[in-house]
Amino acid sequence: MLVLGEKEATAGGVSVRHAKRGDLGVRSIADFLSDVTAEVSERKM
Repeated sequence: MLVLGEKEATAGGVSVRHAKRGDLGVRSIADFLSDVTAEVSERKM
């Protein structure tokens, strides 16, 4: 799940909540996309 509010917009990122790993905090959009791409290619989702 992604959370995008005023705080995240100011930081230039998204707050990430992972179903298995919990709250991952605020990450840059590039870092988030990299992580998601890796999970999809490894079929961890």
